[in-house]
Formats: sequence, structure tokens, C-alpha cells
Amino acid sequence: MEAFYRMSHLHLLRTLKLTTYLRAIGGGKVSQIDPDSVGVNPAWRQTIGIFESSVNWLEGTPTAEINRLRQIAAADLESLNAISPNNGTYLNEASPYEKNFQNTFFGSHYPRLKEIKRLYDPNGLFIVADGVGSEDWDKSLNCRLN
Repeated sequence: MEAFYRMSHLHLLRTLKLTTYLRAIGGGKVSQIDPDSVGVNPAWRQTIGIFESSVNWLEGTPTAEINRLRQIAAADLESLNAISPNNGTYLNEASPYEKNFQNTFFGSHYPRLKEIKRLYDPNGLFIVADGVGSEDWDKSLNCRLN
């Protein structure tokens, strides 16, 4: 929370006002289920809602403008993470700028999910961007790193 007070309040307000909306998705029965009963981030069992932030551009937008908008999206993500540093999300709502997808998508379940992947996919052939084990591949998912 200390990071929240140190950040630019104007940037945070712009982020929340211009590019973000909140959807109520949690609570009720979802919060009563054992967080270890599924592989998703356990944060989902404590969640009330999800913030979604996006930037958009039209076909034909110059590359420089697209890059500027991507920088805005990355800064927005940093602002939202400062408010809720132990947050989580899932791949359908994900940002390509997630710095720690293992924690963001899977939380404390990631080590166990990686063990399961090694058991059923010992050669690491089944991969998806920002999925379990993808950190063993380059960003294009064409070359193994180790």
C-alpha cells in the first residue's frame, strides 16, 4: 500500500477514469470453495471484482502511436498493481505486459502445476504463451532457453 501513496495520483486517476472499468465477479459461493480445489490463482476466492484496462487503435495507426499506446497500457498495469500487489487474473483477461505471469495467473499453485506438467509432458512439448512452463522458452515459443 505504501507504493500507492508514492505513485502519481494524477496518473492513477487517469488510469481509472479513462481506461479501466470494474466488474463484480466474486463473492458468494465462489469465495466458499477451497482455493486448492483448482489450479487458478487462489486470489480468485477472495476477489470481489476485476479491474480491466485497455488501449485501442484503428487499423492503419502508425507504429509510433501504437508503441505510445502500449507504453500507456504498461504504465496503467503498474498503477493497478501498486494498488493491489498480490492480485491475480486469468489468461483471458491478461496483459501481454505481465512481469510475473506465474504469480499473476497461478499464484501459489504454480510450483505444483509445473510438477504436474513435468509428469504428463516430460519433454515440454505442449506450450502456450505465459502458460505453465513457458518461461523455459523464448518469447516467440520457438527455442528452448535451457
